[in-house]
Amino acid sequence: MKKIIALLCVVAMMVSLSSCGGPVEETSSVVTVEGGGQQNGVQGENGDNSEAGSSSNGSVLNSSGSNTKIDNPLNVDLKGATITIYDISTFNPNASASKTEKAKADMLNKIQKELNCKFKVTTTTDEKMESYVTTSAASGKALCGIIAPSMYNSGYYISANLVTNLTKVSSMDLSKSYMNRYGILSASQFGSAKYAVAAEGESRTYVVFYNKRILKEMGYSENHIYNLVDSGKWTYDVYRELAKKGMKDLDGKAGFSANDQWGQVLQDGSTGIMSNVVAAQGTSMLKLSSSGKLTYNMTDARIINSINLAHNILVKDGTDSSKFGSTADDRVKMFGNGKALFLFASLHKATNITGMKDDYGIVPVPQTAATKNYKSSIDWNARVLMMPAGLSAKDQYNAGAVMQAYQYLYDNVLKTMETEYVNRYFCDEKSGDNFKIAAAGMTTMPEFLYAQTNETILSGTYRIFWDYFNGKTNSPVSNIEAQKSAVEKSLEELNSKIKDK
Repeated sequence: MKKIIALLCVVAMMVSLSSCGGPVEETSSVVTVEGGGQQNGVQGENGDNSEAGSSSNGSVLNSSGSNTKIDNPLNVDLKGATITIYDISTFNPNASASKTEKAKADMLNKIQKELNCKFKVTTTTDEKMESYVTTSAASGKALCGIIAPSMYNSGYYISANLVTNLTKVSSMDLSKSYMNRYGILSASQFGSAKYAVAAEGESRTYVVFYNKRILKEMGYSENHIYNLVDSGKWTYDVYRELAKKGMKDLDGKAGFSANDQWGQVLQDGSTGIMSNVVAAQGTSMLKLSSSGKLTYNMTDARIINSINLAHNILVKDGTDSSKFGSTADDRVKMFGNGKALFLFASLHKATNITGMKDDYGIVPVPQTAATKNYKSSIDWNARVLMMPAGLSAKDQYNAGAVMQAYQYLYDNVLKTMETEYVNRYFCDEKSGDNFKIAAAGMTTMPEFLYAQTNETILSGTYRIFWDYFNGKTNSPVSNIEAQKSAVEKSLEELNSKIKDK
């Protein structure tokens, strides 16, 4: 089923799902989607309205004060206001590319129609967005109503007091479960303040792709790993064992090269697999204290166990072919060419291997020996929604209403995506079942937002294992101890300078 559909659809692959980063041409457009099509045009200054907004059911009353109960986020009249948005890829879906993109376009159109508003979207890059928001704030004016940066860059906006504490936005009810999708709202917490919600869905969960042909050549049935998942025996120890057995010399030359068959290839080198091992252990590199302060958690024994396990998988076992690909797409291509048993990647990379000759299966990332549930980390390249600080009460209310409606309606996009992935990208229905298991366990950890806030915090978290895996240090434990004091001081400084918490 996948083979026929893929050949017909490869030209129209989903644009926003397959773009994991890199330069994006900056454009500005008014997003109004009619009948599934997108119309771009030029829009002047923000639309104005004389009131913050109204709701006929009385659930949202005004633009000041604490949050009120919101029963129906679509029952709000923004009186024709224009919501300005700076974005990387979220608000410009290509409705003709896929059913998922069409569902996104329909959702954005519905928000504009039901809330009586329109979007003016500027598509840019993370680097430019950061510069624009910072410069605009320095001039005393908020850049726009909503920004949609990559998660790994969101901590910068929080630490620099450039975004709004969403708990104080009267048009938002953060108690709704859909507002904390994938735990992003909780992970963005500082004190009692919260700053970000999800802009993307389950396509950003990590999974393991496996080549069915290679698995059968190793002497297993093509459903062997599916059976391991079902029986709760799909662990990192089993993953390592199979990856070793998957190594095969194809060119007859000494040593393994890009021409040989490897046990595994990783979308993003060591970062993704390390984050997933930590998630499977039920811990995190940074942790929120009971008072809402970020604390250093790298001395947790489970972190040390995670580092050692990931080192075995990535270095000691010698099964990782990732060094032969300079970019994520290069590495994914190696799996697509049938040169590796496993691909450890976020789900959206399925859109990059539609022309693969071999059938593949999809399973959740493994458990550790000590865990009982399949937990995966979110890809920190996922986009989030945030609201710049300094907005007028009216503009804050309007932006908050749009963000609430976006989260409220997003389930339909996810349902469409699940169906489309099964029918268009997966080789079998079991992959769809396993994808749902992986998505259900998707976790967002504070370090995804805050690790790159400054070099000190980054050095005491991700650089600990980057340096260890690359042979720059011999002991992660001693490196953690050496970094601990500086990181704790940096976190305290960070906590003290965030005003709205």
